[in-house]
Amino acid sequence: MLRLRILATTVMVVLALAIVASPTACSSKSCTPGQSVACTGPGGCAGGQVCNADGTGYEACACGATDSGTPNDSSAGDGGSDAALPTHGALHVTWKITSGGNPTTCAAVSGVTVDVVLTSSADGGVTDKTFQCNDGSGDVTGLAFDTYVVSISLLDNASLALSTAPNQNVTLGPTGCDSIIAGDCAKNLTPTFAF
Repeated sequence: MLRLRILATTVMVVLALAIVASPTACSSKSCTPGQSVACTGPGGCAGGQVCNADGTGYEACACGATDSGTPNDSSAGDGGSDAALPTHGALHVTWKITSGGNPTTCAAVSGVTVDVVLTSSADGGVTDKTFQCNDGSGDVTGLAFDTYVVSISLLDNASLALSTAPNQNVTLGPTGCDSIIAGDCAKNLTPTFAF
């Protein structure tokens, strides 16, 4: 009788561990809509998956294009998406301006435009994009996956720098996105121009 009770307890523990370790137990975790994470897809391919619009879970793991140029079928009957990984990177910049530690406006510091300069670590190529200061944010899209040194400056009406945020190194790739902008995997930066 004691052996039967030990056997029954062991079977229940093993079943409980199997349920906890099942893939469906992990899929119910919430996530940030548009967030991208690395995953291992069908056949062991390295890929990425994007959090769905309502933040209740991730789409199926997508491994990009196959040799035929078509996306891998990553749904495997699970109702997932066949969407390919982003093929370009993007930068979403939202700037703040302070004077004496307090928030202020572009006009109060004579700011007219914000200049975002990205320098590629791979080839030294430069991407330069200028935004109206009053817009408060801007997107640089269509960037090659690479590591960039990003310089962001607040300019006056003569295009002279009033303030420059510290340079930042940003790595863009098909996964680890803060958001998806125009189909590109975007990283967010929030520089502060202090006066």
